[in-house]
Amino acid sequence: MKPIILVLAVLMACAGRQQQNEDQVGVADAEPDLPATFQGYWEKLTQWPNGQWVVYRPCDADNPSLTFQSDTLVIGWGQDASIAVIDNIKADEIPGRFVLAARDEGVEALVYYLEWEDDEKTLLRVWLYGPDEAPEVYARADVLENYDLFEQPCHECWEDCDEVEGEIEEIE
Repeated sequence: MKPIILVLAVLMACAGRQQQNEDQVGVADAEPDLPATFQGYWEKLTQWPNGQWVVYRPCDADNPSLTFQSDTLVIGWGQDASIAVIDNIKADEIPGRFVLAARDEGVEALVYYLEWEDDEKTLLRVWLYGPDEAPEVYARADVLENYDLFEQPCHECWEDCDEVEGEIEEIE
């Protein structure tokens, strides 16, 4: 009887250890579950005083942008960019809002809040500086052509421009 109990105890211990190993492998190999609707390039929209949303590109920097690719978030800040590894994304306590946790170069813990601005999921409201700050609205790359594009003339930022003043107003 004792050999049977000993064999059962060994089998149970092995089965428990196997399950523990499978659980650890799952954690180590897990990637953030970033919904496909977030994937790709997004560019910031600017709201004119009349309420119209436009793509505004200043002459002294790029318009801010976001690129979600697999487990990586690239934020184009205008004159530079930052790259963060996405740890996870989950639903926030506020309905319809997501919390994205990431690490900047493996050091700094970052938290961003995301919320759809429209039902088609082509506009994304993003809180880059915390939930108490004003969000920015970003448009997915495939719908940018639906917005008027305004590029600030070079001469408004720099003295050594080749353009003629008044030459660049609106580019469509």
